[in-house]
Amino acid sequence: MLFILLLVLLFYPPYFRGLFFEREQMITFIITAFLFALCWEYKLARRDLSFIRNPLDLVVLSLAGIYLLSLATAVYFRGALSVAFLYVNYFLIYWLTWQLVDSSRRWLVLAHVLLATAFVVSLVGVGAAAGTVDYPAALLHNRVSSTLQYPNSLAGYLMIPLFLSLGLWLGALQGGEGQLSPARVPTAVYAALAYTFAFTILFTYSRGGWLILPFTSLVFLLLVGRRGFLRGVLNLGIVALPVVLAAVPADRVLADGSPLFWAYFLSGLGAAALLEFVLYRLGLRLIPVSRAVAAAVGVVTLLGVALGAYIVALRPDVLAGVVPASVLARIKDISLSAYSASSRILWTLDAFKIVKDNPILGIGGDGWEVAYQVYQSYAYWSTEVHNHYLQVWVEAGTLGFLAFAGFIALTLYGTYRLLVRSLPADRMVLAGIGVGFLSLALHSGIDFNLSLAAVSFMLFATAGLARAAMRLNPEVIALPELRLPLAAGGGLGRVGAWALALFVLILCGSFVLASYEAQEAVERVRENDLEAALESFERAIDLDPMQVAYRLDAAKVADALSVRDKSLLQVAREHFERAVDLQPTRAKVRSEYAAFLLKHGDIKNALAEFRAARERQPHHIRVYEDLVEAYFLVAKLLLQNGRLEEGRVALEQIPKILETRDRVRAAEPAEIPDRLRLPEMTERLAYGLGRAQVLMLRPDEALTYLQKVSEKGERGPGAVMWRGLALVLKGDTAGAQQAFNRALDMDPSLGRELEELIKLILSLKGS
Repeated sequence: MLFILLLVLLFYPPYFRGLFFEREQMITFIITAFLFALCWEYKLARRDLSFIRNPLDLVVLSLAGIYLLSLATAVYFRGALSVAFLYVNYFLIYWLTWQLVDSSRRWLVLAHVLLATAFVVSLVGVGAAAGTVDYPAALLHNRVSSTLQYPNSLAGYLMIPLFLSLGLWLGALQGGEGQLSPARVPTAVYAALAYTFAFTILFTYSRGGWLILPFTSLVFLLLVGRRGFLRGVLNLGIVALPVVLAAVPADRVLADGSPLFWAYFLSGLGAAALLEFVLYRLGLRLIPVSRAVAAAVGVVTLLGVALGAYIVALRPDVLAGVVPASVLARIKDISLSAYSASSRILWTLDAFKIVKDNPILGIGGDGWEVAYQVYQSYAYWSTEVHNHYLQVWVEAGTLGFLAFAGFIALTLYGTYRLLVRSLPADRMVLAGIGVGFLSLALHSGIDFNLSLAAVSFMLFATAGLARAAMRLNPEVIALPELRLPLAAGGGLGRVGAWALALFVLILCGSFVLASYEAQEAVERVRENDLEAALESFERAIDLDPMQVAYRLDAAKVADALSVRDKSLLQVAREHFERAVDLQPTRAKVRSEYAAFLLKHGDIKNALAEFRAARERQPHHIRVYEDLVEAYFLVAKLLLQNGRLEEGRVALEQIPKILETRDRVRAAEPAEIPDRLRLPEMTERLAYGLGRAQVLMLRPDEALTYLQKVSEKGERGPGAVMWRGLALVLKGDTAGAQQAFNRALDMDPSLGRELEELIKLILSLKGS
């Protein structure tokens, strides 16, 4: 029963948006924790007290432990707690896999469940491309993303089932010898599975995936041994040929969402299965492989890969007509100078800045998303580093990085040690496990695959399978046995397991209920029932008091309701202040709080928060627009109240804001596109600068700025009115009156403000 529950736990995650979002993650963690507790009961009934038995077990546990320790240095405790829970969950997935897979039959069943869930994920992607499956974001910009909703992560995810199917295929061709090779599954099934995964990877258009697969395919061929090498080459050909033949016509109909995409996919699927059946039934299965033949095929294969690499790198046009046009276009775009590559290099350098400042335990899980804008070298938006090794280094420091790198290295080392001492059939299957694991590990160095919990489940379950294989072969010492107190959990393990399960149920259950309350609140806001919305947000905060999003939303709703109930102003302010305390590095939080303060007349604190926002997000023009707007409003208020000197001092701060902007802009990397460079001017900035120049009695400069503001936008009527005020300063009474009339035609509500501003301008001019 427990093993069946584990299979379910490993099967469903990809279908909930890859478990990228917290609600699904928390529900899954609750399930995993209770399965862990039940597993302890099962182990105690069998008098099995083992917990941590070798270095791989220890390093995976250490990774989770270090993420928990990083809570002490987290820049956002709530986000770090959520990510720490994920890593505890990953450890439990790994541990449950190797504990419950205690026979070769179970090993094969779990391996085939991983293949089955990946196969369904692939079919959803193909169906989305064909226009017959309606799943959110399963097709993004004509790139297959399936249930994971991100094409590159789908490519990384499918690499494990691709090589696992190739390994099982070779093992099955050995007639089922060994513990890990299937004896009853028709080998054509594995041909069809491998084809499906390869076809789907191709249509993710993941250039990183395309670059990694040739290399890891060679590694696979080198690891399967002499008896598997020739068949491995043949099997790769059986997969690759139908993929290419089906992909060329399929690519032509992809943009149309045509059901013909299914037809081309299925024709290739049938061709792969038929090729496998015909070739091996004709007796190739029995061909003896001498060392000379294997060596010759190896040389030809290496030369073929080298030729392919040369063509891709230097002569991609030769492939025209052979590979799909869109694939060829993506191949031509593979370059370190391309923005998708150069941007990742810059983000990596920014990540190292964070590591330098926080070297030991990092800044906690979710830390990059909260803090990266403080360190970024230009204005990009990325909630992930796009390099999971650096993501871990940023979040859990050097200790976490070493633990994660150790997990990857020990899994590969232990698998290799077992592989070279196994029967040929088992060697081939283990080669599939190891190379699939390696492929995803490599791909995760150039993208954020493992931030999708479903992809991490695949990685840690695969490591668990490798660990289970070590357990099933005790005569081979793949990794040394540990003699630690943690090696025997006993009754203490039972207590700890149930304590963990209850703790997770209470805390994560509370977070899940809070998310539903917040969702209800959003619905009430849409219905304009703000009182009910505030009540729901308050209940969400009671259940999850450290979640900043709930605080900000509650503050905005309370502020809107304060028109009728002034006491709610203090409620709104308290929520804003708590949000700032919880996320001190987040510019967005400070900007929203500053706008609230400015709206309600707390000028001093508003300016302080706007300045703090600029310090935390210096490469985004919005913070400069906010500051210019804030200083302009402050100056106008002071001037209207007769505090002329203080008003002029406030206006003098505006050029300094631009000087800061210019220094930041000059320091941005030369290679970034102009569209991402800090703008010299925007309409909102021009509007603020133009009005400030009027108050500084500089009409020519004011008109230069105000002419940049479109009359058709929301600032149009105001811009026309302020142009009129500038013309008043120039003595152009007729032009000013014409501008005033046009502004009032556009927005009659400006009348009172115009009267007050004319009085102010005339008094300033007279002074």
